[in-house]
Amino acid sequence: MKYIYRIPLIAFFLFVMTGIVINHHTTYGQIPTLEPLPSGLPTLQPLPSGLPTLLPQPSGFPTLPPGTPIPTLPPLPGGTSFIFGFVNDENDNALAGVTVTLDGVDNSDSVETDEDGAFEFRDLSAGEFTLTCEKDGYQTYTQSISLGNDEVQEIETIVLEVVVKAKISGYVVNINGDPIENVKIKVKGVITKYKNTAASDADGFFEFGELDGDTYIAVFKKKGYKRATKTVKLDDGEETEIEVEMKKTSKRIIKASAL
Repeated sequence: MKYIYRIPLIAFFLFVMTGIVINHHTTYGQIPTLEPLPSGLPTLQPLPSGLPTLLPQPSGFPTLPPGTPIPTLPPLPGGTSFIFGFVNDENDNALAGVTVTLDGVDNSDSVETDEDGAFEFRDLSAGEFTLTCEKDGYQTYTQSISLGNDEVQEIETIVLEVVVKAKISGYVVNINGDPIENVKIKVKGVITKYKNTAASDADGFFEFGELDGDTYIAVFKKKGYKRATKTVKLDDGEETEIEVEMKKTSKRIIKASAL
């Protein structure tokens, strides 16, 4: 029964809504019509065709005028070549303290051998060199070396020979061939300026050793005898023995005459 009472209310509500719609239509007329949108999208301006043309770059390297010499850079100092070796004595023992000199066109350098007789020269440029080995009491050694670029060259073991010194020895005698003792002897080298003195022993013997090759002048003096001289020429390592005869001085005896 409760639903029957609601029907008049619904009918009234519909009546009111219908009146509002009719009133709105009468007052404002028809629903406004929207303007149509322009058809199509705006047309863009066409891009210029093709890419811009780049100017061609000059090909190749610049050409020097004919006859123009290409400058030459000077060689860098030093190099990468290397020389090493060893120095021994005649008994194949290592020689320390040997002065080894390497002379080239552009440089000269010296080193000393170590306890193993070894030496070395680094940072060398290609070229021709002269190797020299020197040590007191030994003969000087020289060798020519040709060295290439980036070369490591081992020198064959160098053997230094002992210097054999020259010697003068001999006897001083009188005219009868008897030895003269305590004769003072002075020896001087002409070139080497060597100087030394000695005295003859009871057998008249004397000796001068450790001499270099040279011409020597020996002077013999003793009281009661005339001075004697002797010239001796020696080569390196040569030994010679001489005999020197000394004569007594003549004495003139003056007697006082009787008065």
